[in-house]
Amino acid sequence: GFFGADSSNSERSTSSEVMNSWGISFFALEESEYKLTREDALIATDVYRERFAPIGKFENEVYDGIPEMLKTLKAHGVLTAVVSNKDEYAVKSLCRDYFDGLFDYSAGDAEGRRIKPYPDMVEAVLEQAGVDKSEAAYIGDSDVDVQTAVNSGLDMIAVTWGFRDKSFLISHGATLFADNTDEQFKDELEKLEKEHTDKLNKLALVLSSSV
Repeated sequence: GFFGADSSNSERSTSSEVMNSWGISFFALEESEYKLTREDALIATDVYRERFAPIGKFENEVYDGIPEMLKTLKAHGVLTAVVSNKDEYAVKSLCRDYFDGLFDYSAGDAEGRRIKPYPDMVEAVLEQAGVDKSEAAYIGDSDVDVQTAVNSGLDMIAVTWGFRDKSFLISHGATLFADNTDEQFKDELEKLEKEHTDKLNKLALVLSSSV
């Protein structure tokens, strides 16, 4: 993913650990593998929000190679966007604090917008960018991302260094993989350049928040 959580804080609550599992929806925890009741899911959401702004967002580190990858893509005219089931304010805060200027567009959980795996967020950033689905690719590291790409009608590159391992992603339908950032941006950029030589300013990579 973009981030590796700092697990050195032994006092982190269970709810914070759950909410730190990037890609898990705030309001659908009771439907997730954690099987929380709606009441507990709302409690976890409140704990996460209280902790995130002053502390939580600083307990993560960007994986090696991610900023360089984004800079290289932007240097080649590729538009980048991040979509996340985190609250909209959290998405914008993370983009500003960790990736200042490296993402052209972003979308998070907001009123009137369904969360992943629904396609709403992806469609929102593509509309902002003026990019057709045929000129975009989705990059993610979870089963939710695989389904989001399918629902959005985008090709997907699944990364193997994030939330889920390769065997799990394969079992949920992923077929194209990148095992490191060098492979991810060099190979895919070469393919994009060959296919869209005249349209590089119209290409977009939509990335899950956890990539």
